Amino acid sequence: MERINLKALLFGIVADIGVTFVASVLLLLLFAHDLVTPDMPPEEADAVMQELLARGDFLLASLAIGLACSTLGGYVAARTAGKDLYLHAGLVGIASLLLGLFTGASGPFWFNVAGYVLVLPAALYGGYLADRRING
Repeated sequence: MERINLKALLFGIVADIGVTFVASVLLLLLFAHDLVTPDMPPEEADAVMQELLARGDFLLASLAIGLACSTLGGYVAARTAGKDLYLHAGLVGIASLLLGLFTGASGPFWFNVAGYVLVLPAALYGGYLADRRING
């Protein structure tokens, strides 16, 4: 436990989740801006969301953004820790994976599997980027 910098880990997880949330809202605005109104009943909003989850372009953009956010989280954790870079980046990836598993899958099977399989490598890539930045 001495090797783990909890502050760095927290910063990485918050960066991942926070940027993912903001990016998701922006992605929804981009894809559904003409489909949603402020006074729309929840049932209609759910139908719009289901329509988006059936669109390949939305799913690919969502997957890419989510993985980029996990890369960012891994990078932030590794840079903040300044040591054991891959450990901290990997722990952010594990946290993202667990959060995804516990919040439930909402997309098609291929989308969920891709997200679960790629989140740890994405976070570790953030550790790699931090390593290159720190060690040249």
